[in-house]
Amino acid sequence: MRMTVALSVLLVTAALLLPGFTAAQPATREVVVGTLFEPDTLNLLLTEAPVVFTVTSVLATTRTFDVALDGNWRPVTRGVAALPNLQDGTWKVAGNQMTLQWRLRPRRWHDGRPVTCGDYVFSHAVARNPEVGSVPSDLNLTPLIANVSCPAGADGPVVAVAYNQRYAYANLTITEFGPLPRHVLEGVYRRNPSRLRDAPFGNEAAATIGDGAYRIVEWKKGASLTAEAAGAHPVLGTPAIKRITWRFFPDFNTVAAAAVDGKVDAVTAITFGSQFVRALALERQTGGRLRAVLQPGVNWEHIDFNLDHPIFKDVRVRQALAHAVDREAITTRLLEGRVPVAHAYIPAEHPDYTDAIPKYRYDPGRARALLREAGFTPGADGILRDSAGDRLSLELITTEGFRAPVAQMVGQYWSQIGVDVQLTSFPARVMFDLIGRRRFKAAALYGWVYGPTYDCDQLYTIEGIPTEANAWQGANIPGYRNAAMDRLCRAASREIDETARRRLVHESLRLFARDLPALPLYFGVRTAVARKELAGFSLGFPCLACPLTETWNAHLWAWR
Repeated sequence: MRMTVALSVLLVTAALLLPGFTAAQPATREVVVGTLFEPDTLNLLLTEAPVVFTVTSVLATTRTFDVALDGNWRPVTRGVAALPNLQDGTWKVAGNQMTLQWRLRPRRWHDGRPVTCGDYVFSHAVARNPEVGSVPSDLNLTPLIANVSCPAGADGPVVAVAYNQRYAYANLTITEFGPLPRHVLEGVYRRNPSRLRDAPFGNEAAATIGDGAYRIVEWKKGASLTAEAAGAHPVLGTPAIKRITWRFFPDFNTVAAAAVDGKVDAVTAITFGSQFVRALALERQTGGRLRAVLQPGVNWEHIDFNLDHPIFKDVRVRQALAHAVDREAITTRLLEGRVPVAHAYIPAEHPDYTDAIPKYRYDPGRARALLREAGFTPGADGILRDSAGDRLSLELITTEGFRAPVAQMVGQYWSQIGVDVQLTSFPARVMFDLIGRRRFKAAALYGWVYGPTYDCDQLYTIEGIPTEANAWQGANIPGYRNAAMDRLCRAASREIDETARRRLVHESLRLFARDLPALPLYFGVRTAVARKELAGFSLGFPCLACPLTETWNAHLWAWR
């Protein structure tokens, strides 16, 4: 599992002041979506820009069709007849290897050619070829797959996927990238794999076909992109919305004003932080005629403790710092109380979460008691000192923008129990270079972006500690070393049985809460804004390796 850092630089601003809501009624068969980001390509093998998924999830061009996950993170089968499972033999395990057999639902590419097993075999071969330069998803599944084959022939509907190791969530996606239209791309690929990114597919409207409910009809680079319903779909049915147009805007102020004026029906790809707060302001400003659509759990904001720092060797110090921070007050003051406080490294929405773990409620008295137990007593200036007379002093770093006032509040809470705190904010890229190479002195406040299958493998295993020897790969930024946690995290990501896996994850959550290598703050939310009359507009994952997307179920949208 490769975790993704939340790189957005977020700013705290006042609520957006906009004129009264005087929008015209929307066209009954069209939706206009406003966004700040334009795709660089629509070939998902060649990009990691999240905005691409808002377009490709309606086209179903690679990765975005076979199995989706709804807002409750539950799988929804679309392009396949069923999920492979151990009971009927479609998921077979032999030692550390396993094979899954999938049956495709009959459907066609937008040019009329059938979607076949050969399209999946071709896509997987393209993804594996280093000459292509494909961009791995957060899951990075391609190296785990030993082979993709066609038991019923390349033109048949059966896809067999052999893994070279166990992977607990293998029945939620056929391959990492899904199918590519082999009949469109194979000639280009065979001539020169490195030029696949220059092919008309992914770059031109007419050539970029999918197998979903909509197809692209126009792409005005720098201005807009339009898709139209492709007729009666054999799996998704006939969409009520016949036309979706994405308009690209230079900044949030402009797209928000367009939403208030009725020039767009929805605003997507709203970043967590100041834009989130302003989206809530839009809802209030328009009297609810625009609604903010929220999906929690996708950004884990937390403070990593550098466990190589002498101060943090004693777990009582880490626990004291946790008790000292009123996280409810932080979310209320800065985020209008609309985000959940975090108590673990996964959110409550995660299928393997348990609430039966130690929690660190705001209790400054308990924090002071723990620090006394750890040998710290107040000096004449009120700052705590250890038995050698050294001050309890630490540096807390974070990114510039929205996280800076969060860090300020944390620093104030820590100061109130006698800790000398120095706050430093860095540009995002500088910050993530510091934490990625573990060059921060004491504590770092930042966020991980989360998905439904993320667990603690790499996050808190010893092999996941970034070092020069492993080219600074891994997400165990605190440097947490616990053999029991290693065993649990490695086993959980490979345990096929859901009940057994859940027990492993639950135990890892309890270990995390006890040892506290990081202080969970809160889980951010993904946000969109839409007219209240747009029914069915929600947030979901169009595929296992996809970010949360507003258009995952666009075929169900309708004006009411």
